[in-house]
Amino acid sequence: NRTALSPASFFLGITIDEKLKFKTQQKENIQKLKAKVAKFSTITGSVKFPRASRITGLKILKSMVIPLTGYAHTIAVMYPDGHFSKQDEIIQRGARKALHVCKTLSRTYVIEKAKLKSSKEVAFTNGRKYINNDKRSTVIKSLVANKSTAHQRRTFETPLDKLLRE
Repeated sequence: NRTALSPASFFLGITIDEKLKFKTQQKENIQKLKAKVAKFSTITGSVKFPRASRITGLKILKSMVIPLTGYAHTIAVMYPDGHFSKQDEIIQRGARKALHVCKTLSRTYVIEKAKLKSSKEVAFTNGRKYINNDKRSTVIKSLVANKSTAHQRRTFETPLDKLLRE
Protein backbone atom coordinates (compact mmCIF):
# COMPACT_ATOMS: atom_id res chain seq x y z
CA ASN A 1 0.00 0.00 0.00
CA ARG A 2 1.71 3.19 -1.19
CA THR A 3 -0.26 5.56 1.02
CA ALA A 4 1.06 3.83 4.14
CA LEU A 5 4.65 4.51 3.08
CA SER A 6 4.34 8.18 2.21
CA PRO A 7 1.72 10.85 1.62
CA ALA A 8 1.92 10.44 -2.15
CA SER A 9 -0.54 9.66 -4.90
CA PHE A 10 -0.05 7.14 -7.66
CA PHE A 11 -1.36 8.07 -11.10
CA LEU A 12 -0.60 6.37 -14.43
CA GLY A 13 2.64 4.86 -13.15
CA ILE A 14 3.90 8.10 -11.62
CA THR A 15 4.17 8.62 -7.88
CA ILE A 16 3.22 12.21 -7.12
CA ASP A 17 4.13 13.73 -3.77
CA GLU A 18 2.42 16.68 -2.11
CA LYS A 19 4.92 19.32 -3.28
CA LEU A 20 5.29 17.91 -6.82
CA LYS A 21 9.00 17.26 -6.29
CA PHE A 22 8.70 13.65 -7.53
CA LYS A 23 11.24 12.49 -4.93
CA THR A 24 9.34 9.24 -4.31
CA GLN A 25 9.22 8.62 -8.07
CA GLN A 26 12.96 9.26 -8.32
CA LYS A 27 13.73 6.83 -5.48
CA GLU A 28 11.54 4.15 -7.07
CA ASN A 29 13.29 4.63 -10.43
CA ILE A 30 16.73 4.28 -8.82
CA GLN A 31 15.66 1.16 -6.87
CA LYS A 32 14.26 -0.51 -10.00
CA LEU A 33 17.38 0.37 -11.98
CA LYS A 34 19.72 -0.97 -9.27
CA ALA A 35 17.75 -4.22 -9.03
CA LYS A 36 17.85 -4.78 -12.80
CA VAL A 37 21.58 -4.05 -13.03
CA ALA A 38 22.26 -6.40 -10.10
CA LYS A 39 20.37 -9.20 -11.88
CA PHE A 40 22.05 -8.25 -15.14
CA SER A 41 25.36 -9.81 -14.07
CA THR A 42 23.77 -13.27 -13.99
CA ILE A 43 23.25 -12.90 -17.74
CA THR A 44 26.52 -11.20 -18.69
CA GLY A 45 28.84 -12.94 -16.26
CA SER A 46 31.98 -11.26 -14.93
CA VAL A 47 35.24 -9.93 -16.30
CA LYS A 48 36.98 -13.26 -15.61
CA PHE A 49 34.05 -15.49 -16.56
CA PRO A 50 31.90 -13.82 -19.25
CA ARG A 51 28.67 -15.57 -20.18
CA ALA A 52 27.07 -13.41 -22.87
CA SER A 53 28.96 -11.65 -25.64
CA ARG A 54 29.49 -7.90 -25.43
CA ILE A 55 27.01 -7.29 -28.23
CA THR A 56 24.33 -9.38 -26.54
CA GLY A 57 25.02 -7.74 -23.18
CA LEU A 58 24.66 -4.25 -24.65
CA LYS A 59 21.48 -5.20 -26.49
CA ILE A 60 19.96 -6.50 -23.26
CA LEU A 61 21.11 -3.40 -21.37
CA LYS A 62 19.58 -1.08 -23.96
CA SER A 63 16.35 -3.02 -24.31
CA MET A 64 15.59 -4.11 -20.75
CA VAL A 65 17.50 -1.91 -18.29
CA ILE A 66 17.78 1.59 -19.76
CA PRO A 67 14.05 1.81 -20.68
CA LEU A 68 13.27 1.80 -16.94
CA THR A 69 14.50 5.41 -16.91
CA GLY A 70 12.39 6.35 -19.91
CA TYR A 71 8.90 6.48 -18.50
CA ALA A 72 7.12 9.86 -18.49
CA HIS A 73 9.84 12.10 -19.89
CA THR A 74 7.66 15.16 -19.54
CA ILE A 75 7.74 14.57 -15.77
CA ALA A 76 11.38 13.45 -15.68
CA VAL A 77 12.56 16.88 -16.82
CA MET A 78 11.63 18.11 -13.34
CA TYR A 79 14.19 15.83 -11.68
CA PRO A 80 17.27 17.53 -10.25
CA ASP A 81 20.59 16.98 -12.03
CA GLY A 82 21.77 14.73 -9.19
CA HIS A 83 19.06 12.22 -10.03
CA PHE A 84 20.19 12.04 -13.64
CA SER A 85 23.77 11.55 -12.43
CA LYS A 86 22.70 8.62 -10.24
CA GLN A 87 20.83 7.06 -13.15
CA ASP A 88 23.83 7.47 -15.43
CA GLU A 89 26.14 5.96 -12.83
CA ILE A 90 23.97 2.86 -12.48
CA ILE A 91 23.59 2.51 -16.26
CA GLN A 92 27.36 2.80 -16.65
CA ARG A 93 27.75 0.04 -14.06
CA GLY A 94 25.51 -2.12 -16.25
CA ALA A 95 27.52 -1.16 -19.34
CA ARG A 96 30.73 -2.24 -17.61
CA LYS A 97 29.12 -5.63 -16.92
CA ALA A 98 27.94 -5.91 -20.52
CA LEU A 99 31.37 -5.00 -21.90
CA HIS A 100 33.19 -7.26 -19.39
CA VAL A 101 35.52 -4.45 -18.31
CA CYS A 102 36.90 -3.76 -14.85
CA LYS A 103 35.80 -0.91 -12.57
CA THR A 104 39.06 0.99 -13.01
CA LEU A 105 38.47 1.77 -16.68
CA SER A 106 37.43 5.36 -17.32
CA ARG A 107 33.78 6.35 -17.58
CA THR A 108 34.32 8.08 -20.91
CA TYR A 109 35.70 4.86 -22.41
CA VAL A 110 32.65 2.91 -21.20
CA ILE A 111 30.23 5.57 -22.47
CA GLU A 112 31.91 5.70 -25.89
CA LYS A 113 32.22 1.93 -26.22
CA ALA A 114 28.57 1.34 -25.22
CA LYS A 115 27.37 4.40 -27.19
CA LEU A 116 25.38 5.72 -24.23
CA LYS A 117 23.66 9.09 -23.96
CA SER A 118 23.10 10.90 -20.68
CA SER A 119 19.75 10.32 -18.99
CA LYS A 120 19.08 14.06 -18.90
CA GLU A 121 19.70 14.45 -22.62
CA VAL A 122 17.38 11.53 -23.40
CA ALA A 123 14.64 12.84 -21.09
CA PHE A 124 14.68 16.32 -22.64
CA THR A 125 14.86 15.02 -26.21
CA ASN A 126 11.95 12.62 -25.70
CA GLY A 127 9.96 15.19 -23.73
CA ARG A 128 10.27 17.66 -26.61
CA LYS A 129 9.31 14.96 -29.12
CA TYR A 130 6.22 14.18 -27.08
CA ILE A 131 5.12 17.80 -26.93
CA ASN A 132 5.90 18.53 -30.57
CA ASN A 133 4.11 15.41 -31.82
CA ASP A 134 1.51 16.15 -34.50
CA LYS A 135 -1.12 14.33 -32.46
CA ARG A 136 -0.86 16.71 -29.47
CA SER A 137 -3.65 19.13 -28.71
CA THR A 138 -3.61 22.61 -30.18
CA VAL A 139 -3.48 24.13 -26.68
CA ILE A 140 -0.11 22.54 -25.94
CA LYS A 141 1.13 23.46 -29.41
CA SER A 142 0.13 27.09 -28.93
CA LEU A 143 1.99 27.17 -25.59
CA VAL A 144 5.06 25.72 -27.27
CA ALA A 145 4.74 28.19 -30.16
CA ASN A 146 4.62 31.08 -27.67
CA LYS A 147 7.67 29.60 -25.88
CA SER A 148 6.18 30.60 -22.55
CA THR A 149 3.55 29.57 -20.08
CA ALA A 150 4.40 32.35 -17.63
CA HIS A 151 1.25 34.31 -18.47
CA GLN A 152 -0.64 31.90 -16.22
CA ARG A 153 0.50 33.83 -13.10
CA ARG A 154 1.95 31.09 -11.01
CA THR A 155 4.97 30.95 -8.76
CA PHE A 156 6.24 27.49 -9.72
CA GLU A 157 7.83 26.08 -12.84
CA THR A 158 6.00 23.41 -14.84
CA PRO A 159 7.63 20.63 -16.87
CA LEU A 160 6.61 22.50 -20.02
CA ASP A 161 8.43 25.63 -18.81
CA LYS A 162 11.55 23.57 -18.19
CA LEU A 163 11.38 21.87 -21.60
CA LEU A 164 11.01 25.20 -23.37
CA ARG A 165 13.82 26.83 -21.39
CA GLU A 166 16.47 24.13 -21.88
